[in-house]
Amino acid sequence: MVLVWAQLMVLVWAQLMVPVWAQLMVPVWAQLMVPVWAHLVVPVWAQLMVSVWAQLMVPVWAQLVVPVGAQLVVPVWAHLVVPVWAQLVVPVWAQLMVPV
Repeated sequence: MVLVWAQLMVLVWAQLMVPVWAQLMVPVWAQLMVPVWAHLVVPVWAQLMVSVWAQLMVPVWAQLVVPVGAQLVVPVWAHLVVPVWAQLVVPVWAQLMVPV
């Protein structure tokens, strides 16, 4: 019974709902919703996001992320990443990539 119902629903969707959506809803969406998004939603979202970033995220970055980065990330890069890069990657790259 479940299989018959599932096949019937697939048939109904394929024969009725998909063409209705293709012929009615897609053009309506294109004519109504796309302009609404383009003229209202996107600009409002952009202004809101810029405002949120300017008022919240920039101070957080300035007060927390940048100092933590300066105290933790920079020393790690200076003492671990750069020397490893210099000792391992640069010589291999020089041997493989630079023509002799």
